[in-house]
Amino acid sequence: MRADKLKVIAGVTDISDLVMSMTLYESIEGYARGTLHILDGTNFYDSVLGQRDDLTNVQVTFYYMEAECTNHFAMDGIGDVVIEKTQKEYNINLISPVEQGLRITKVNNVYSGTSNDILKKLWKENTGIGSGLKIDGNAVTKGKYIVPNIFAVYAINNVVKSAIDAYHSGFYLYQRIWEWGVTRFASLKYMSEDFMVDPNNKEVTLSNPIPTQKNISGNPHDMANVGTSNKFIIKEYKADLTGKVAAGQWGNTIHHINLDETKVTKNKPIQITANEITTHKISDKLYDNIIPGAVGQSYQQQSLFSTKNDPINVAADNQRARAQNTKLNVGDITPIPYIGAGHSIRVFQGRGDKSKSKADGAYIIADINHMFQRNDDNSFEYNQNMTLIREML
Repeated sequence: MRADKLKVIAGVTDISDLVMSMTLYESIEGYARGTLHILDGTNFYDSVLGQRDDLTNVQVTFYYMEAECTNHFAMDGIGDVVIEKTQKEYNINLISPVEQGLRITKVNNVYSGTSNDILKKLWKENTGIGSGLKIDGNAVTKGKYIVPNIFAVYAINNVVKSAIDAYHSGFYLYQRIWEWGVTRFASLKYMSEDFMVDPNNKEVTLSNPIPTQKNISGNPHDMANVGTSNKFIIKEYKADLTGKVAAGQWGNTIHHINLDETKVTKNKPIQITANEITTHKISDKLYDNIIPGAVGQSYQQQSLFSTKNDPINVAADNQRARAQNTKLNVGDITPIPYIGAGHSIRVFQGRGDKSKSKADGAYIIADINHMFQRNDDNSFEYNQNMTLIREML
């Protein structure tokens, strides 16, 4: 499928004609990134890139099936420069401006509340109110977080990795290419139910194309082609299962050593296996604050991380790891507009009279590569590659 139009603005210069290929990458593990492959016959490298250190903003816009997608990036270096007599060839690496800002800003402050509350405060203070944080799922973890003068990206990561929702599932913080720079804070439970749907509210399916006269010679923007691929590869199926069981990903018998109360609490496993681990629990009396609760009740404020090693929280970490047990790579997908990492999607690879694939079914999209390649007529071919994950017991 072809992108209807691709436009790239670096600083104030339109470099669309220099772009030979482009890859935009999104993952539930973090922020959007990208790479521009440039064939430079205009001396842009020396006359602009080599003359200015403040050329940081790159705006990428493309249109696909009449839908516009715009993202802003910051330049994060140039590599693989090939110098010839008449031109230069190189890659421009792109990073999300949000990630760039969080990596160079330090935080030295104190926060209280739920994980959602603390994340919102950190986000507003370090990225600006207009930088777009969307909360998908409410965390039940709460407490006080004293941030000891560390970079904001690490402070935020600590909050995300310790958060769990009411269903005891962990959270991720990530960006999608089709969402114009929005950053999502979403739980694994929310992702597993957030199925991608088409304009008719029908679930989108990844499948092998069925040759018909319509999708062989018809309109290349026909929805019949969307979401089809001939490249399905099961990258992992219960990979390193022995190691994962040994690591306790199916449960632990957790012994807490409470240093402030000089006692050991032995917790029974809440999952399948019963490997023993011993942890040193954060003091329940770390802070003097007494927080009002229900009528006539109050409780002592604790650290946001005081329950990190409790069985329920460990189970959430285990689930996050087990979600990687099955990995399905799908390549050269006829692009699906508005699809993003963190969506769930169903896979149907087709079946014969005597066989079918047990790899079919529902998956969470772990990451997507959006790939654009210039054609001889200066149009751009657009394809998507995806990594899909799901938990297998």
